[in-house]
Amino acid sequence: MLNHIVMWKIKEDVADKEKVKLDIKNNLEGLFSKIQELREIKVERFMETTSTHDIALFVKVDNEETLRKYATNPLHVEVIKTYIKPYVYDRVCVDFFE
Repeated sequence: MLNHIVMWKIKEDVADKEKVKLDIKNNLEGLFSKIQELREIKVERFMETTSTHDIALFVKVDNEETLRKYATNPLHVEVIKTYIKPYVYDRVCVDFFE
């Protein structure tokens, strides 16, 4: 199983960061029943003060090929375009096999 973890920082000038984080969570997790490559998907939006980022995505897929299919799926791309890119200024990602 391939783990895909992404973390973002929300832009400082965003008026309602909690709404943005909730929208990201709801729309990414809503992809679970729509994208067959997803084995698990979870978004954590309640970060501790020791965290360097504001929100984190945890995805499990079978392998790198299924990760590419998920990443390029038009539904996923639309969520990124609508709910993530306009509101974040930093993204980090790590992928690893269990």
